[in-house]
Amino acid sequence: MAIEIEKEFKNLLTKEEYTHLLANYEKQLTHHVTQINSYFDFQDMLKNHKCALRIRMIEDCDYGEVTLKIPKSLVEVIEINERFLPEQLQVWIDKKELPLPKSIQEALQKEGIPLTTAYMIANLKTIRKEGHLNDDTLLVLDHSFYNNTEDFELEMEVKDLSNGEKLFKKILDEHSIIPRKTASKIKRALTY
Repeated sequence: MAIEIEKEFKNLLTKEEYTHLLANYEKQLTHHVTQINSYFDFQDMLKNHKCALRIRMIEDCDYGEVTLKIPKSLVEVIEINERFLPEQLQVWIDKKELPLPKSIQEALQKEGIPLTTAYMIANLKTIRKEGHLNDDTLLVLDHSFYNNTEDFELEMEVKDLSNGEKLFKKILDEHSIIPRKTASKIKRALTY
């Protein structure tokens, strides 16, 4: 089990903005992966607490993850990750039912959510290109597909929120990108 605090900034992009950033950051965006996210909930219990639960399968990877996200602020999220073999994760995806790992059950109980099993509510596929701008900053460009639609997103994962916010705003300004309120992928997948 791994627990980490994710600090990130996000902005939805037009296709043109996405293509422009891909060209401008081509040298930095050296890691490319395709992810399949399957989202789970039970009677909106997680949604009502603004939490998210997913299985993430990564193409050509020998493991996948069950992840619980618990928001702590607009830009900070606690992530609890458990790794599993892809074959086991695929069984749960096919059944559309996820028996929660003990660590995730315990974290949910601390949030007042007595949940032991969750059911699939949405799927989303993302083609991700990422790379480090510096030791503290990971730049991510996502092209996501769900419910017969697609979108484009800029994410920046940072270690220091203050410096990260300045750099994120600088990137938006330098490339004439309008700041847009950006819902999480699970919210977007459930909206359409």
